[in-house]
Amino acid sequence: IENGYASFTRAEELDRERDFTFRGGFDTGDLAARETNTQVIDIATVTPETYAALLQQAVERSALRDAYVTHVMMRTGRTGPEISVYVTNNVSENEYIVATFDGRIIR
Repeated sequence: IENGYASFTRAEELDRERDFTFRGGFDTGDLAARETNTQVIDIATVTPETYAALLQQAVERSALRDAYVTHVMMRTGRTGPEISVYVTNNVSENEYIVATFDGRIIR
């Protein structure tokens, strides 16, 4: 994935959350207020095999020549937790797929 960067937000308490970023090392953000109705997803339910397959499928399904993955987002969608995998190429054409956490492509 481009630039070796990652970020996520973790629930620390019912009404608190903390942002984390990674770029060569982890940086821990400050504790912040969190709405109590914020939906939480467990990214550990995505198996490494499913994750790897989705990265490969995003490239293979795209109509882009010389496509590569730029970033991945995991979030709550309309039907539950979703993974979006974005691809681009050297002429800045872009596409993406959206899948469930079990690897079923829905968009």
